[in-house]
Amino acid sequence: MARYLRIEILAIFALLACGGCSSGDGRLSVSGTVVDAAGNPIGSESSEIAFSPAAGGGQAASGILESDGTFTLAPDDKGQGGVLPGEYKVVVRVRKSYRDLTLTSPEAYAEAATTPLSATVDADHTEFEFVVE
Repeated sequence: MARYLRIEILAIFALLACGGCSSGDGRLSVSGTVVDAAGNPIGSESSEIAFSPAAGGGQAASGILESDGTFTLAPDDKGQGGVLPGEYKVVVRVRKSYRDLTLTSPEAYAEAATTPLSATVDADHTEFEFVVE
């Protein structure tokens, strides 16, 4: 009886420890920086980055581009967020502020159809540096 109780307790601890795990659909935590041609980080209080499937369809992922040019798209404990493995066009939108939504980044980077940025996301490629010229 005590043996079964120990197994049940271990199983419960294993489930609790996995509270931050992804939903099992393969979503990955992707992070990196966005810089200008001189290597300076770009961003503002109102910036975003998005990974849009290159072949269309599929599931896009987006998040905040911090004012220091960094971003992290990570799965949460509900299996949301993060980026599924695949080929993506990367969209960067840097705006002046929350009050003034004028783009300060080149317009070509603001749409998946025109952005020159791309990324292949897989278990070995989750850290990126994108250069916006």
